[in-house]
Amino acid sequence: MRTIVVGILYPGIEEFLSDYIDCINKQTTRNFEVFLFDNNFKYVEEFKKKFNEDIFIKIIPIEEKNSLIIPRRIFITEILMNEKNVENIIFTDTDDLFDSNRIELMIKALENEDIVFTDLVPVNVKGDIINQKSFLSNKEVITFDDIINKNIIGFSHTGVKWKHLSKVYPYQESLKVGDWWFFASLLDKGFDAKIVKNTVIYYRQHENNIAGMKKKYFKKDISFGLDVKIPHYQELLKFLSENNFLIIEDNLKNCLELKEKLFSDEKSEENMKVYLDNLNSNLKIFGWWEFIDLKYL
Repeated sequence: MRTIVVGILYPGIEEFLSDYIDCINKQTTRNFEVFLFDNNFKYVEEFKKKFNEDIFIKIIPIEEKNSLIIPRRIFITEILMNEKNVENIIFTDTDDLFDSNRIELMIKALENEDIVFTDLVPVNVKGDIINQKSFLSNKEVITFDDIINKNIIGFSHTGVKWKHLSKVYPYQESLKVGDWWFFASLLDKGFDAKIVKNTVIYYRQHENNIAGMKKKYFKKDISFGLDVKIPHYQELLKFLSENNFLIIEDNLKNCLELKEKLFSDEKSEENMKVYLDNLNSNLKIFGWWEFIDLKYL
């Protein structure tokens, strides 16, 4: 049975891609294939030559009509689902680094688990560790409750059994991110994500990241966070199991109220100042979009 390692090539990844290829080349197993989805990357052939010859590399072009986040994710999922004799899918971000034993340990873990993840250690553009505190606060199991108001499990550091790709709720056009939807779908259905120990992802922080660590938050961050959360909640309510429906409905109401007070209310400007002051004075390593919360107003 096959294991497919998935990554996306896109403009701007050039300065990081050599590190990614080096991580793939140094893996302690060769029992995997690499599917790289080309989203208008201009240097495919140049970088493809840098992979070791004993690693199977497949480049799949993404047409312009599928280049945006959600159409791209639908396209990638369909391609993977149409493959035969696949057991595991392991996701990667091509701007990150990871330990040489990562793929081997994830394959082994997926023998007994449905979803697995490795810890995330933040590093800077050069790959130097920013601090030893991870994004996941030493979590060993992630359930739906852990991702209600934040997205702490994504396509950079996870693996799933191939058969579960078909169980993800249909992607909706209004969504702004794909990974939160992917894992919310599976965790809502009762699956848990289990940590794979003794290997980590070095999660690179750079200006093209839409999430992750920030030294300071601004109005545009709050606006973007609300634009991510509101459609995520609205669309989930169409599919959720009964146990999670009321929780998400309540979170949606809070986000809509926050948007009203920060962007539509008479006191929006004043409210925004209070919100940002409270948020930035309590700054910590937030899970993706966890900072969108009424408690800061």
